[in-house]
Amino acid sequence: MIHGVVSAYLSSGRVQARGKEMLSGGVPHYNVYECADGKYLSVGALEPHFWLALCNALGREDFIARQNDEAQREEQFAFFRSTFKTRTRDEWFDFLTRAGDTAVAKVLSVDEVVADPQVRARGLVADVGTVNGEAVRHPGVAHKLSATPGSIRRLGAVRGEHTDEVLKELGYPPERIRALREQGAVE
Repeated sequence: MIHGVVSAYLSSGRVQARGKEMLSGGVPHYNVYECADGKYLSVGALEPHFWLALCNALGREDFIARQNDEAQREEQFAFFRSTFKTRTRDEWFDFLTRAGDTAVAKVLSVDEVVADPQVRARGLVADVGTVNGEAVRHPGVAHKLSATPGSIRRLGAVRGEHTDEVLKELGYPPERIRALREQGAVE
């Protein structure tokens, strides 16, 4: 979807208005809804078969024929907003994925993404070594190329590791560097 949004912008120079167009939150069947626990569920029921499954699962068969009816949009938004507030995100996800091809997904927080089994299995979070006895993790190499696989070859510098060298290169004498350290101005 993002490819289409960027292509449209590059060809027209117009940025889609948030909450006004199909892919920017303007329709109830392609949107994000807050759940009872303050977490969010994404609904991506653009295609009629996804919309059918979602409406059937939620007992709103009357919405099926009105997916793109602008006159019904606010009623549908109000229904989805209030309905999704009745259960947690995970409860809704479990219920709707068991109900059929509903095109829903959990909106994950960063800590949930990092802990996600698929993210871990694809090496998108890499354990790259230790510093002072603590494990260091970095974003992994996202592109998976069979002939030229990427890798993380070294840890990044820890804060203060190169302070002396940088300050010397800038012309600071050793006594001034010591004074800056004592003042807490540098590490």
